[in-house]
Amino acid sequence: MNPSSRHLSATEPLDGADCAAAAPHLPEPTPLNDRLTLLPNGAVLLEGRKDEQVSIAGKRTSLGAVNAILATTPFACDAVAIRGPSDLEPLLILVATDGETSLCATDIEHAVRRHLLAHLDAVLVPRRVFIVPRIDRTETGKVTAATLAALRDQVFAELLKSCDQ
Repeated sequence: MNPSSRHLSATEPLDGADCAAAAPHLPEPTPLNDRLTLLPNGAVLLEGRKDEQVSIAGKRTSLGAVNAILATTPFACDAVAIRGPSDLEPLLILVATDGETSLCATDIEHAVRRHLLAHLDAVLVPRRVFIVPRIDRTETGKVTAATLAALRDQVFAELLKSCDQ
């Protein structure tokens, strides 16, 4: 076990460090690869995995694998897969177009989903694709954590708004 790991307890706040589960039936603490938040009442909120793995209906893929497929998607100048807000929507796709296409947003969403279906098991293909104005990347082509957070906030706000209607 990683020496920086610590035991999860209700008396110690989680600060993003590695956590381990300890229980009488476990021979030793087991490292967790999950994002956890310790709530004020001592309960633990499980917020998903720390790694890039996404599991949907027993099928697994990674954000990296989905992003590699998205890089070859027609009609999109850029696209990125992100974790969704819940198990009901575990994976979201964000697509930026170059503005040159004559396709409407719905047609782009369908084209992206068809492209993903050609490469992934159907249960792994998100039901929704979100069109965003742009996806900022660094000089090396990476999407920064700050950019992903801003895009995620934008899409989550859109999801909440659609739930209110």
